[in-house]
Amino acid sequence: IRGYDFSFLGGHFDKRIVIGGDFAGNLFTAGFRGEGIVSIDENDFESNFIKYILGLDYQFTPEIYGLIEYQFNGEGKSNRSNYELNRLLAGEILNLSRNYLVLQSTYQIHPLLSTGISLNSNLNDGSGFFSGSATYSLTENFYTSFGALLPFGTTFDEYAYYPISIYLKGELYF
Repeated sequence: IRGYDFSFLGGHFDKRIVIGGDFAGNLFTAGFRGEGIVSIDENDFESNFIKYILGLDYQFTPEIYGLIEYQFNGEGKSNRSNYELNRLLAGEILNLSRNYLVLQSTYQIHPLLSTGISLNSNLNDGSGFFSGSATYSLTENFYTSFGALLPFGTTFDEYAYYPISIYLKGELYF
């Protein structure tokens, strides 16, 4: 519709009714997209929540790309003293807080070599992580990447628990 794609979903997931959707299109010459859900517990209306993400991305030059995304997590907590670490450790939730911002940029140094940096920030407690990577195309369908994740935050902040991570990754497409 008017250059935008839309999708809708509904169902029963983890004993909850889930209704959601997404859209993708352009805002002037930038990519613009969003997705969201409403999660409903028929037996406990106090636990109902919404989640959504809105994002913009732009190819500034053939070599430089940028992205910004905002996430609202209605299931999260605004105050770090209310974080549900037990649920995070049990794999029941992915995020502890309510508001997040991601900034990302990639730069193609050469057709075979690109670099990327990003910042993921918890807007409620001020913690987050920086990450950086370099990707090299060894063949037409095999890429290798080297990168690091550098968390920051103070005691009891969401990302203060994360260790510094360094990785080497291979990707094969077939």
